[in-house]
Amino acid sequence: MSHEIKMAERLGKTFNALTSGIKDPASWLIEAFGGGKAKSGVKVSVNSVLGLPPVWFAVQKISGHLAGLPLNAKRKLPDGGSEIVRTSPGHKLLNVSPNHLMTPFQLKELMMIHALLLGNGRAYIERNSLGQPVGLIPVLPENCQTILVNDQKWHLVSKETGVSANISTAFSENEYWKVPDRDMLHVMGMSYNGIWGMHVIDILRDPFGLGIAGQDGSASALKNSGRPGMVITAPPGMFRSSKEASEFLKNFETKHEGVENSGKVGLLREGMQLNTLPISASDAQFIEQRQFQRVDIAMIFGLESILGDETGITYKSITERNAAFINGCLGRWFNKWEEECNRKLLPEQLRDSGYVCYEFDTTPLLKGDPSTLADYTRKMREQFALSTNEVREMHGFNPVEGLSDDYGSEPAGQSPEQPPATPEEQSDEA
Repeated sequence: MSHEIKMAERLGKTFNALTSGIKDPASWLIEAFGGGKAKSGVKVSVNSVLGLPPVWFAVQKISGHLAGLPLNAKRKLPDGGSEIVRTSPGHKLLNVSPNHLMTPFQLKELMMIHALLLGNGRAYIERNSLGQPVGLIPVLPENCQTILVNDQKWHLVSKETGVSANISTAFSENEYWKVPDRDMLHVMGMSYNGIWGMHVIDILRDPFGLGIAGQDGSASALKNSGRPGMVITAPPGMFRSSKEASEFLKNFETKHEGVENSGKVGLLREGMQLNTLPISASDAQFIEQRQFQRVDIAMIFGLESILGDETGITYKSITERNAAFINGCLGRWFNKWEEECNRKLLPEQLRDSGYVCYEFDTTPLLKGDPSTLADYTRKMREQFALSTNEVREMHGFNPVEGLSDDYGSEPAGQSPEQPPATPEEQSDEA
């Protein structure tokens, strides 16, 4: 039997062992997965929304940047600093290997895509006999619903791939695994009730549908309108047959079409005239509409600006732009991930003490502009906020022995230079 089948069976047995106490709930809340058509008449789904280039750009930018950052378990030190606890089981899952099929980048990126588009990114936390996390297994949003039963949060996971939970069979022992919230890493988008994240595509179906309709309309017009860029008018009787007219057009296109023929001089004889057709009002409206779509999508995903949108804020450097991206967009997602990992991946005795906590390392995002980074680290060094080795680390250099705690004081074993003695002090010494 393959390792994948064994893992699936072990996962199913674990789910069944954890769900023996839920029957006939008195009250529950269940999330609704949206779908259907927008007011524009087009069908809106995950694939059609991702088919919009601005959406693809926004989703891959946010999910990719977050997935590429280390999410470290850190221990606070008595002197006020902190160190990475690499031996922590949760740290290994988030930075080394979450499961045998995925890398940490792939897991975090996948959960972020789910959270950005469908409001919920989930991964089942597999634990050993000691309760320590030993694996993170992603759960597809369409296979899971989050409910509240007797003031307890649970996740219903469908046993059939690609089948969303149905309310009438939501508590069937044979079709669903019921997972307590403590064993599900759950990254929510914006939520109305604090139990599950709102379905982004369902709520914003009409704005997405407008973008899809505009894109489809542009493609259809380009394919079916047959509108030429220019028209050549010939005097009556110049071409005796359609064959002569076709040969003339073919020769004209051969000499003037393509990048290599750009700028060549054309010659028309016998009273022929060349007329260039201007862009129509409907075509201009399509172009303007697509510009507004970029702005709308940037607003939906919390981006300060998006490629192709010239109305956004401009920045003096890459570092300044990345800082705005972190503070304006990624910051809220950092908080969601860190708080969720602190609640579910830390041992119970450390969970509420704050002694060990999870924290994203955003340093890689600030390395895009070496000049700005050099100026930043110089100022931090002058204010004794960074040691020499911390500055070297930020620039990718190896540490220097004996300088790890040097924040501006004199090197060990040496005393600062004393000013020369005044004549009065010299006479006193004599």
